[in-house]
Amino acid sequence: MDGSRLLIDMGTLFTRCRDLRQVLRSEDCEAELKERCALLDAHDGAAGMLGSIVRERPDLYEFALFSAALVLPVGRALALPAAARESLFLAALLRGTGQLQQAAAGGRGDSPLAYEACPQLAVALLKSRSSLPETVLALILNQHERYDGTGYPAGKLEPELSDADLALSLVGELVRIRLSGEPGARRSLSDCVPVLQFNQGPHFTDACRHTLAILSRADIAPGAGWTEADADRHIVELVDDIVVLQRWLQQLDILKRALGALPMSRNVARCRLVAQSLQHGAISSGITDQSMVRWAEHVRQNGLSEFHAELQEVAALQAELFYRLDWIPDFLDATARETGELPKALQALRRNMENLRDYRASRRGEDDYIVMDI
Repeated sequence: MDGSRLLIDMGTLFTRCRDLRQVLRSEDCEAELKERCALLDAHDGAAGMLGSIVRERPDLYEFALFSAALVLPVGRALALPAAARESLFLAALLRGTGQLQQAAAGGRGDSPLAYEACPQLAVALLKSRSSLPETVLALILNQHERYDGTGYPAGKLEPELSDADLALSLVGELVRIRLSGEPGARRSLSDCVPVLQFNQGPHFTDACRHTLAILSRADIAPGAGWTEADADRHIVELVDDIVVLQRWLQQLDILKRALGALPMSRNVARCRLVAQSLQHGAISSGITDQSMVRWAEHVRQNGLSEFHAELQEVAALQAELFYRLDWIPDFLDATARETGELPKALQALRRNMENLRDYRASRRGEDDYIVMDI
């Protein structure tokens, strides 16, 4: 792996992801991309680590390429110095190193939140095998931190994070949303905007504001969307998901009260923060309202395909909410490891959350398939 190969792979990515190419063109970043790719050859060991990602995890490599390209316009919009933009590009390329290291050590590990060690694993490995500067390593360490304290590994807040830290974290979130799902059903970057806004909650960092502005200027064509043939199925699943999400919100109410009785720890504090932010996001977005059920059914029964785009957006927000709700059982498992045993109320909550997961996965029963024991 070298800078020339990296640039060729970027070009291959652009043929598959034309929305990314359009963003770079609209922000006049194509020349900068060539310069940044050449940086790889200047750091001993970095090319070898990226080569390991290429061989062992092609999916991580695609994520790395997409992230590294997208941080260019975001870093420029934030008016970061040239040196900071170079560090941001290299950190975006090598951010997945920790996942390789964890896989080599046997997977997730014993802890339910073992994946949170990936940034530290990446930094330790890169320190031992490359000549990357500390600025790059610091960015990789903070790649999953969030402005609101719900990130990891340290749960830092916005004042503790640089603009470059927040940019890398936000771009990683955006790329995850963009690349999720089957390749033929993936959304374009413009389609990801509502989900990104949903995740950010009521507070937008400078990195988020600039990213949203970049995506709006790029004039990206929306994704392919639903076909008429499968629209009915999608809407039925959307309505079913509203029912499940309503049950989840009930569990979050109980969760917040139960956590209030536990001794405060970092894990308990983060779990409360996550529960609060998810509940606020679900309610404020309206994706769990009964009126949404009635509208979706009306669209389906009357064949109103002109409203499919709006319902696709609702379905995307639901999928993101489920993705983040899946953190809660992991937080409870980690709390059990801290305290020795969960209180009975939290044990019952944990079982109910598993039932909700199972129900959504199976799609095979009526509402009474969900067994609540609270």
